[in-house]
Amino acid sequence: MRPVILCGGSGSRLWPLSNPRQFHKMFSCSTMFQSTLLRLKSDYMLPIIATSMQCESLVMEELNVLQEYKVIFGLVKIGTAVVLLILAFLCDKNETMLILPSIYFIDDLNNFYASVEKASQLASELTLWLHLE
Repeated sequence: MRPVILCGGSGSRLWPLSNPRQFHKMFSCSTMFQSTLLRLKSDYMLPIIATSMQCESLVMEELNVLQEYKVIFGLVKIGTAVVLLILAFLCDKNETMLILPSIYFIDDLNNFYASVEKASQLASELTLWLHLE
């Protein structure tokens, strides 16, 4: 399973705080982004982090919790659907993508992992085919 962490956004809803909400320590001693990184299991594939150039320094500062990762920086705001399409092309055609927004608080990790496992099993039974002309 390929974790894809969405870590963009301007954080304008938390004005006057200066950083986007995923870089604030709201529920623990870790930021929401760092909690998302720490949630990754060792048997997952190398994670891909999708973020904006505006968040580059904040993202790079917190990636020390991972040994390996890929980061995709967007120059302009293009929307989540387009980002996911681009990331799907970067993944192997047989990989299952685990999309993880970095702005959620997850209290029950056992339930989270069980849900991810169940979703992975369901995804393995699903085939999507797109014919692009």
